Amino acid sequence: MAIQQNGPRKIDVHRSLTRPLLMMGCEREPLIISGVLAVTLVFMLGNLAFAIVGVAFWLISVGVLQRMAKSDHQMTAIYLRHTKYRSFYAAQASPHAIVPNMKKHQ
Repeated sequence: MAIQQNGPRKIDVHRSLTRPLLMMGCEREPLIISGVLAVTLVFMLGNLAFAIVGVAFWLISVGVLQRMAKSDHQMTAIYLRHTKYRSFYAAQASPHAIVPNMKKHQ
């Protein structure tokens, strides 16, 4: 037997399915890359000055990455997609048409 409902059907969406996967409030890949660079500066170069630079780099990069993740938790993917776009798309009849060389306005 079917149960009649008078309103729209309600479905529980668990928060774990919709929230972004972040580490230390940052995206995973850029955080791991900055951590590897900081560890390289600290341990591979073996100098106190480079250790200080590595720790400073780590703290600054984590702060910047956290601000990026607050703005949009997929900011690096958006930036990488943005770099693939051309600055000008000419109106053409075919997607395979030759793109003319245009002077850039400065």
